[in-house]
Amino acid sequence: MHNRSTARRSLHQGDTQPMSPTDRSSLGSRLAQRGDLILALLIVLVVGVILVPLPTLALDVLLSVNFTAAIVLLLVGLQTSSPLNLSALPGLLLVTTLFRLGLNVSSTRLILLQADAGAVIDAFGRFVVRGDYVVGAVVFLIITLVQFLVIARGSERVAEVAARFTLDAMPGRQMAIDADLRAGALTLEEAQAQRRSLQLESQLYGALDGAMKFVKGDAIAGLLITVINIAGGLAIGVLQRGLPLSEAARTYTLLTIGDGLVSQIPALLIATAAGLIVTRVDAGSGHLGADAARQLLRHPSALGVAAMLLVALALAPGLPGLPFLLMAALTGALAWLARTSKADDDAPIAEDAVQPLRLAIGAQLAEHLADPDMNGLRAALNAARDDLRAELGLPTTPVQLSIEGEGWEARVDIDEIPALETRVSPGFMLTDADAAPFDALGIAFEPVPGYALCWVEAADEPEFADDALTPSDALVRLVTAAVRRHGSLLLGIQEVQRLLDQLRERVPADVEAVVPAVMSVPELTWLLRRLLDESLSIRNLRIILSAVAERAEDASEPLALLGEVRVALRRQITHAFASGDQLEAWLVEREVERTVRDAVARRDTRQPDLQLPPRLRDAIRAGARRVAEGAGASPTVLVLTEQDVRPFLHALLVDDIPGLVTLAYAELNPDLQIKPLGHLSARSGLT
Repeated sequence: MHNRSTARRSLHQGDTQPMSPTDRSSLGSRLAQRGDLILALLIVLVVGVILVPLPTLALDVLLSVNFTAAIVLLLVGLQTSSPLNLSALPGLLLVTTLFRLGLNVSSTRLILLQADAGAVIDAFGRFVVRGDYVVGAVVFLIITLVQFLVIARGSERVAEVAARFTLDAMPGRQMAIDADLRAGALTLEEAQAQRRSLQLESQLYGALDGAMKFVKGDAIAGLLITVINIAGGLAIGVLQRGLPLSEAARTYTLLTIGDGLVSQIPALLIATAAGLIVTRVDAGSGHLGADAARQLLRHPSALGVAAMLLVALALAPGLPGLPFLLMAALTGALAWLARTSKADDDAPIAEDAVQPLRLAIGAQLAEHLADPDMNGLRAALNAARDDLRAELGLPTTPVQLSIEGEGWEARVDIDEIPALETRVSPGFMLTDADAAPFDALGIAFEPVPGYALCWVEAADEPEFADDALTPSDALVRLVTAAVRRHGSLLLGIQEVQRLLDQLRERVPADVEAVVPAVMSVPELTWLLRRLLDESLSIRNLRIILSAVAERAEDASEPLALLGEVRVALRRQITHAFASGDQLEAWLVEREVERTVRDAVARRDTRQPDLQLPPRLRDAIRAGARRVAEGAGASPTVLVLTEQDVRPFLHALLVDDIPGLVTLAYAELNPDLQIKPLGHLSARSGLT
């Protein structure tokens, strides 16, 4: 007995437990899945309401449904942060308008046939306007005019302008999305999501432009239906039923006014909701109430002045003082709260983010470009950025332009630290060459420190016309040179993660085999940055990951793994630096290679660790400087050595040779012919 009673109590308690959040979510999901069926049934119901006479109780229920839909739509309009969050609005406006017109037809039938349209209409006709059909007619006319002339017409105009502006801006916004995708600022998924949002926005505003005419037409139809009902009611009451004119006017006019109010009040709410959604400007808070409160409270002085004006009105002769004093107190309290609030929403947010890439030029140089808005320079920089991404695989960010100083200076900043500084001298042109040939020919020049670039006097331009660059092109060339040399600084963990996400869409197995199985994203970032530092492209990320996966045992020796990755990229390296089947390079003598190899302290570190005596170090670096002089006008100096020596020799020489590219024999195709330009020797530097 005890167990049976316990079971009964448990069963009873289980039956009375409230629905869990999971159950409610499941119910909401099922309702959403059946939304198309519910909508179809609603449209069939509207047709039935128009064709089939309804009992008064059924009409009361449907009128309450109409009120409910209007209130819900108004509250949703207040809460939504963007019109895109209610993209079904145009269809809802059509359905609610059709539903309301169906109710008008049904209520008209009941009013004219039996002078009884249910409790809801009767209450609006007798209670709301106190049984005075003249007052009711005035109230109804005011509501209709407000809806038609103010809300519907204004919302229609806003929707029309928004649709036109959205369609006009679509090509530019699509191009901006494509540019951000090419630059790596967006992932493929983010770009696709923005394209879908843009398409949805254009369709929504185009549909709203037409849907607002439903609202406007509904107001006109409601007014006409009311006039027809009054005329028809008077004719039926006087001519068919023999009622006195005053009684017929009172009976049918009150019912018609009640019907009109029951119809127009929900229509007014829905028109207001549509207007709120169409005019919504997303300010980031999520809904209109928060935006309005935050923005109005930004100006406590305005609230204070308003409070003083209200006090003055309260003291004015003939005006009731109490209402104005109450509002003055409320407004003054709001002003005090706004002034003493610690949170100032209008204060600018401190931006700690550093600009990754910036070109700063002097005011005189900016005027010399003959490009007042610098739109041409921006376009050229964007094109160069796309070229760098296609060549290096580096997802560079947009170049920020700024005018600093009054002269002819030009500076390229990476992470707001100067990476290249020069002066664009009037009468000089930029050439993509080293200073050595100009010095030998006695031509006036100004080198760009640290780069194989020179400013050459324009009088000597005919001799170097092929290398000459226009001022805008010269600035683009400066930015490109800085990115080529310091591009690894623009590649961080977030950028590498984006590259991996894009690659994962095509070859997920290649990514999963390396990250995080063999190395982490920060470790891969170091590897890719080293490749960029050594003038290699990381565009073919799949080959890089495959090489890492194949030599997973070398992951504990970063420099060895770097060498194996470079070997895997031999086809890319050969194609980038060879001319046909021949490669011109400076060869490192065996003695130098042996010296560097013996000086290696550790190989299991990320940074080459050489313990060379100062005398040998100076001798090898002197040889490097002689190599740079022997390279002449070539912006790239190729030095060829053994694979185990290459990273250490590169670290030793990179500061002495602008444009240095250090390659290993194993990193080249076996059938490639090597044409020596000379030898790097520690004895005389150059042989």
